[in-house]
Amino acid sequence: MLQHILAACALALTRARITPQWQVVGRGHGVTTRARVDAASQLCAVYAEARVNASVAALMAVVLDLERYRDWDETLVETREWTTDDGRQIIYQRFKQPWPVRDRELVLRRAGVCDAAAP
Repeated sequence: MLQHILAACALALTRARITPQWQVVGRGHGVTTRARVDAASQLCAVYAEARVNASVAALMAVVLDLERYRDWDETLVETREWTTDDGRQIIYQRFKQPWPVRDRELVLRRAGVCDAAAP
């Protein structure tokens, strides 16, 4: 999968110089990948989108299940979770990337809110 993203990024670098607009650089397995070159940094920006037949709650349950995260993302090499004094949860994750790309880090702040008016 990562090789596909890097290939899409390389292809986007060529195409995106023509226009700074997002361009489709790949489609496969239900995922559409778009890329463009950021004018300020000259870095390739890539995003992917897919439709999933599941609720947001079900998707978040999978993404935030830190114990099983490595079952579906083998690039995860480190994860930590802690709670702040005000009760918010902080999640830190580090993902291994192939050379010459640096490892990617993700920090999530999570807080639960209950809507008393919801059914």
